[in-house]
Amino acid sequence: MRAQIPDEFKRPFEQVTGRVREVMNSFGQGTDAFGLIHADISLGANILFEGRQARVIDFDDCAFGYWMFDVGVSLCEVRKEAIFEDCRDALREGYEEVRALPSAQWEYVDLFITAWHAFEMFWAASGIVKFGDPRGSLRDWVVRAARDILFIFENR
Repeated sequence: MRAQIPDEFKRPFEQVTGRVREVMNSFGQGTDAFGLIHADISLGANILFEGRQARVIDFDDCAFGYWMFDVGVSLCEVRKEAIFEDCRDALREGYEEVRALPSAQWEYVDLFITAWHAFEMFWAASGIVKFGDPRGSLRDWVVRAARDILFIFENR
């Protein structure tokens, strides 16, 4: 799969995946860091609203994982926006009404956003291997995800 990642993006991909592995190992798998996550909640999809109440839908990506990965996925679409910090802070405030996370974990929000983009790169690359990519749409996905990683690296 990694062969499908353009050479210019392989190093950032390896940096992200290596660093995420280190951080996850440091978090461990206690209930303060790890549990059943949705893994696909974003501000643009998989949330229905009833008045001021949000309802999450589409549970096909649910799995056991790190709470901060769920947070990263939720914030990935606004990372480049001026509203990012407000969204991050509001998400944290609401999230911690249900589950308090150690403050140190919140320092890794950007890392877990990049983890989501690395996952997207690997997903699209595996699609190229499995199905081919005659229209180049999967290759475009790989490149977009890689550029999102580079944006975060440059703006931390």
